[in-house]
Amino acid sequence: MDLRDDYSFCRELMVPNEYILWTGKPNQGTVFSVFTGSSLLLNIVFLGFSYFMLELAKNSDEKVFALLWVAFIAVGIYGLTIWPFQAYYQRKNTLYVITNKQIYRKRWKKITKLSASEMPNYETTYHNNGTATIRFTLNYIPSWSNGETVEKHFSLENLTDVTRAQQAIAQMDTE
Repeated sequence: MDLRDDYSFCRELMVPNEYILWTGKPNQGTVFSVFTGSSLLLNIVFLGFSYFMLELAKNSDEKVFALLWVAFIAVGIYGLTIWPFQAYYQRKNTLYVITNKQIYRKRWKKITKLSASEMPNYETTYHNNGTATIRFTLNYIPSWSNGETVEKHFSLENLTDVTRAQQAIAQMDTE
């Protein structure tokens, strides 16, 4: 853990008798470790299809093909050049705090939390690089879904000391 990391972001959100059980952050990895093979393949397909759209735009008087070409080329370039760096720096600026009452996650300046009283079961996924991700699946019914349940995920990603994080989760007060 780096001493420069500021885990005090959750102090003002904590209630009386709430104390910190564990602090951590995701394993950094490299820019290429956040970029999966399927993402690379999908972005190559987008760029390939943008070439097809360029040929259609050249051979047609329709302006919609030129607009579609711009859209596909923009998505492909974003996915290959900007997105991996954005995901890397988001991971670099993420901090986790587990208290006896809540789990706090800070990404950049956005703080989200998961209350122990509303916490569902979790699943742990172990990665090849020795890290693991703890993922909570939350079910909720938004107003626009006509009563259909929608899944939302809250996760602690790429943890190097996942055992201590799991022990802290087990120590949380669920009342």
